[in-house]
Amino acid sequence: MFRLQPISIFFIAIFSLWVLTSPAEAKPLATVYKATLIRVIDGDTMKLRLEIYPGLFKEVNLRIEGIDTPESRRGKKAGKTITDCEITLGQKAKSHAQKLLSNSPLLKVTDLDPAKSKYAGRINGKLWFVPLYEKHGTAVNYGLYMIHQKLAQPYEGGTREPWPCSP
Repeated sequence: MFRLQPISIFFIAIFSLWVLTSPAEAKPLATVYKATLIRVIDGDTMKLRLEIYPGLFKEVNLRIEGIDTPESRRGKKAGKTITDCEITLGQKAKSHAQKLLSNSPLLKVTDLDPAKSKYAGRINGKLWFVPLYEKHGTAVNYGLYMIHQKLAQPYEGGTREPWPCSP
């Protein structure tokens, strides 16, 4: 008769958990996390401190789902050198985000997507803020707000083209 040794059972259990929680099968998390802004990295990326359980915190670099903002640093994008015009627009988006989010009395993160965490150590998700002028505490979707302010473009994945600059 065949008997499994305790160590075999342990490895089978670990393997099963690994298979069941594979990022390829992961779906966006439905949880709402209270967040504290640590810093704005770019108009579409923030370093946040999330409260993942009462009194338990995790720092993450959040890539805002559904938007692309101009780059604020020199380098290449889609194989092309980032223009000075795009960098200027990117610095404007970053500065606006910093003022907006640091003055918000409440930040929340939703729809964290573990399957989309391959982007330079960032995890995708939605960021919500409460503007200072909002009397009822209604949260606003940061990505949609930035698109409305013309500081971001809609983005659904794939290669991003350089930001359009007027001549």
